[in-house]
This record gives sequence, structure tokens and C-alpha cells, in this order.
Amino acid sequence: MDDQAHERLPLFPLGTPLVPGSSLELHVFEPRYRRFVEHLLAAPEPRRDFGVVALRGGGEVGDDVADDLGAVHVVGCAAHLQEAVALPDGRFELSALATRRFVLHAIEPGEGEPRGPRSGARWAQGSVRWLADEPGDDADELAVPVAQLLARYVAALPGSIAGGLDLPEAGVALDAVGVSYAVARAVVLAVHERQALLEAPDAAARLRLARRLLRREHALLTGGLPSLPVSRADLAGEPLSVN
Repeated sequence: MDDQAHERLPLFPLGTPLVPGSSLELHVFEPRYRRFVEHLLAAPEPRRDFGVVALRGGGEVGDDVADDLGAVHVVGCAAHLQEAVALPDGRFELSALATRRFVLHAIEPGEGEPRGPRSGARWAQGSVRWLADEPGDDADELAVPVAQLLARYVAALPGSIAGGLDLPEAGVALDAVGVSYAVARAVVLAVHERQALLEAPDAAARLRLARRLLRREHALLTGGLPSLPVSRADLAGEPLSVN
């Protein structure tokens, strides 16, 4: 079951979805996001969480989305701020870890940010509901072949790339939810494909889609297919929204 309680969460829109388990490094230089970081650092360390949402097609990272829910995908991922290094000129270097998914119900300017049109670039905050990560039917059975496909995909990558990937450990009992997110972290995908993996209602649905994407990407790496992303039509039958 999803947790029905809504919470307010500072938001950092990016050009691609963030997936649970990912490490996130951010270089913050815009004045609004310096204020965003200062807001996070004012909270006690256990509460320094923020949400990452992917911008919809045509959006730019520099856009002000504080009044525009339609500018972002509403399923995003929270991240916990682990380290913030303040640079002498006021910029910040941030390190964070992606934790859990949410659905965004409303968006507004962040605390202390101006309201109304022509207010200048602002950071945003949202009202979010946390999404549970259920395994779904047959998830354990799906996890094994998907983990094997992922290993084949990684083996076909150049060594310098493969060495930096976080993969399920060999010989360890597989966690279906973990395997489903490992694919989303490791495989080079179009934004709408990674978003579809993030939005899947449970691990089993995510693993089924991951299996299709891995087969395609492995064939691309080994010369079996032309380089074409999966279209939205190809994703029919796989959930693109939890609303």
C-alpha cells in the first residue's frame, strides 16, 4: 500500500529521472539553488531530504517550474543530502543518495521565494505522497533472468564503464526490487524509458520492462540491432503513470 500522507519536499528538477540507490553529485551555482542548499542545511541532518523530478520534453534545467506542475514528471525520487561543500565564491558541491519514490501532487515556490508572475528564477517545493515498493507477482522468478541479462549487458560494455557500475552481487540471494532498480541505474536509456521504469507500480512490472530493454541494449552493443530507443508505443502495456 502507498503511504497516503502528504509531505512537503524541496525539489530539484533535472533532465533525467533519479532512481533509488543512485548516487547524485550536483554542482550548485545558480542563486536560487544556493538558497535551496541553505534551506536544506538549516534543517537537522536526518531531515535534509529533497526530491528530484525529471523535466518533461522541451524543458531546460534552468527553467522556473515553481508554478507549473505540468513542466515535470510527477513521479520522482527523494535524495538524502550526505555532504555539502561550500566553495569560496558561494557555490556548493553536493553529494546525495537516492532513497525512495514519490508522486508529486502540487508544486509551489520554495520557502522564502517570491510568488506570482515575473518573480525571477525560484527554487520549488512540492506536496508529495510516498510510493511503496511492492515486489508484485512472480518478482523473485523474474529477478534471476533479469540479473543474468544485466550481467551480459555489462560484460559487453567497455571495461572503464563497466567498472563503475553498482550491480547485484554474485552468489547473494537476489532482491527483486533491488535488481529492478539496478537495471534503471546501469543501462543507458532515453528519458521516457528510465521514467517508465521509475513509474512501474511494482518490481515485477519493472523487471518485465527491464528485460525487454536489456535485450535490446545488449543486441545494440553486440551489433544485432540499429540504435533506436523504445518508443512510447512500444511501452504500451507497461504503466507510465501511477495516477
